[in-house]
Amino acid sequence: DASVVRGVNFDLYSLLRKMNLPKKSGEALKLCVHAATGNLADCSVVVSETKQRTADAETVVSRFISIVGVVRVEPPSKAVVILNDASANAETLRSATGLGITDITPTGTVENVGRIVQIPADLTKRAKPDKALAMLRSLMLQSPDKTKIGVITHRVHHRFILKQLTEQEKARIVKTDYFRGLASRGSNDWMRCDLLLILGTPRVPPEAVETNLIQSGHPKAISRVLASGKENRGVDYWLGRREDGTAVTVKTWGFYDHHWAAAERSIVAEELRQCVGRARAVCSDGVPDTVVVSTENLGYPLSAEFPQFAAEGFLRDTASVMSLFFQAQTVVAHRKKGGNYRQRLLINIIKERLPLIFPVLTTKRIVSSLKIKDRTVRHRLQNLSAVGLIDKVGERQGWRLSSDHVRRFLSIGGGAALESLFQQSSIKE
Repeated sequence: DASVVRGVNFDLYSLLRKMNLPKKSGEALKLCVHAATGNLADCSVVVSETKQRTADAETVVSRFISIVGVVRVEPPSKAVVILNDASANAETLRSATGLGITDITPTGTVENVGRIVQIPADLTKRAKPDKALAMLRSLMLQSPDKTKIGVITHRVHHRFILKQLTEQEKARIVKTDYFRGLASRGSNDWMRCDLLLILGTPRVPPEAVETNLIQSGHPKAISRVLASGKENRGVDYWLGRREDGTAVTVKTWGFYDHHWAAAERSIVAEELRQCVGRARAVCSDGVPDTVVVSTENLGYPLSAEFPQFAAEGFLRDTASVMSLFFQAQTVVAHRKKGGNYRQRLLINIIKERLPLIFPVLTTKRIVSSLKIKDRTVRHRLQNLSAVGLIDKVGERQGWRLSSDHVRRFLSIGGGAALESLFQQSSIKE
């Protein structure tokens, strides 16, 4: 072993620094050290191709060559080894080790105390950060009574969200991290949250799946797909169920080949389950509510409260429309009534005079305020009405926030909650 030669790793690392080689050269260094010491069980050269569309609608094919080494790990020959790993797969271990593996996982599952639901909407790391922000704000608007929210999302969206959130919104978020980050694993600190939001599907490039296939003992799966010449990735479907038992067909994205699909699941789905595990939902003092926004098949019940969440374009404007109801309508009331605006609102809140707090807002006013096409706004309003956030008043009078949603919103602090929205409002009094 290389560790027998004292200081060899440090000497090699110092040599890399002197040669000004990139940090990723460390992986190549590990490969060379293991090869020199005879610890490599297998070594493969993988040629990968990726296709990208340019702005001129041309397809550009890029080719990457990588070397993947598998380090030999010899378990004790005269002992029984028990692997306690929530994401381990018996079939994969058999292929990787060539040994007899017995799955002794107890049957059955521990019933969750906290609620875990999944919203089948796709958010990839290539998605515009604005979409991630709108998604977060939409979910926060859906849960106005939650004041200690935890968020896990893509790293690129994580940075954007932290910069764009208002101070009032940040005050409700007590912990954040990104996929495969240090804080998203093995930490009980998430248990102080009253809502955990996991936004996105942490998919990996084909090269990562190929590496996993080699490490798990399925290198032939790579050559099989390359030899076929057929597309191996595209649209797929799976059958999920809402909390009420209703069956739902979910559209997702994945590999067609069995081994490729299994390898991707072992990387992507298990990362999402690790994130959900931060909620410690089986504990009485765990996070009471966890929402996963992803189209990956995770086995969690699908949310019945927001069936239109995955509709194309819905996320883009939902937060804007709902914020406008909270912001613009109160200003309308101020212009009509005059006087001490905030004091009058607080009195109306205490007496639950909800129509005086949030009067009717017409479709025309929403269109002019949001500068969105009339047809698009009408579609959004119908969706918001379908999920119980707003109510239609008459045939032509307009729309009003539903009483149930207003009461939930006011339950987090009444005047203080409205005050935070006044400060965010772009509409001047």
